[in-house]
This record gives sequence, C-alpha cells and structure tokens, in this order.
Amino acid sequence: PTRPHIVAIGGLDPRGGAGVVRDAHTARALGASFDLVVTALTEQGAQGVMAIEPRAPDALAFALGRALAAAPAETAVKIGMLATARLVPPIAAAVANSLLAIR
Repeated sequence: PTRPHIVAIGGLDPRGGAGVVRDAHTARALGASFDLVVTALTEQGAQGVMAIEPRAPDALAFALGRALAAAPAETAVKIGMLATARLVPPIAAAVANSLLAIR
C-alpha cells in the first residue's frame, strides 16, 4: 500500500502550537507524507494572536501549484487559516486545476 499524503494549507505559528506546524506533527503521527503551504505568518502565544502577516496571493498560488503538481493522486488537502479573502481564489483555482480526485 502507498503511504497517505496530505497537503496542508494554513498559517505558520513559529512556536509550533498551531497551523501547518501542528498539521505536520499530526501527519507524521499518522504515518503520512506531507507538503505544507503557508498562507500567513502569525505571532501568537498564551495571550492569543497578536499579529497576522498574510502571504501574497501570487506567492501562495505558486507554492500551492508546486505542491499539488507533485502530490500523488490520492492526496488529502487540509485547509486551515486563510488570513484574508484575497487568498481564497488562488487556493480554489489551484485545487480545481489539480489532478487530484475531488470527493
């Protein structure tokens, strides 16, 4: 059997308590391979989220397109924090244009 693969799309919490870093820990614990696509850098801690710096839509589209093009056909796509509505269209287009089986 092939190893499951996950493309996780979401924010980057440098402390590792949330976002794609946490997704990576979960994927690893499940025995899955994974790609991480960052939508925003966050500054957060016990007090909550202090700042969010969204990624440029073009940069996000490029990174997601690369990840999806390299992904096996049986790939799960997990979408977390998108940061702004401007990031929705490039994500929707990249997933729709990929060769993944959408279910």
